[in-house]
Amino acid sequence: MNDEPGTNDVEDRFHRGMADVYQQAKDECDYTATRFLQMLAEQGGLGTARTLLGDSKTSDGFTALRKCGCLHLTVENLVLRSEFQELFTPAERETALNRLKLRGFDPAGLATGQEMKVPKGFSPTAPDRRCTPASV
Repeated sequence: MNDEPGTNDVEDRFHRGMADVYQQAKDECDYTATRFLQMLAEQGGLGTARTLLGDSKTSDGFTALRKCGCLHLTVENLVLRSEFQELFTPAERETALNRLKLRGFDPAGLATGQEMKVPKGFSPTAPDRRCTPASV
């Protein structure tokens, strides 16, 4: 995986976030996203996200995570986090939001304009945290 630093701290944090969602998807959904990992190594986190958002259809990974009930682990959800807003265009963020909302997922309360407050110490990979399969 490409651990080279990006052009700034925000981009570096985003890259680490992308690597984290890969590992969480593997742990929580038993989903090994080989192509995603390859893209991260070749393009970095930001390039990978832009490639996926630029595609007219959702990725196989998005579909697998939806079926597993883990839309919170999608690239689209990570893109919408306020700490990464500066990295993406309004159109890229809108694409991410629309993909999630179309599947009934409100990322961090964005539909209401309020970001979800995450309790200090919360870890999405805590042992009791597992995704709930979506009804297909």
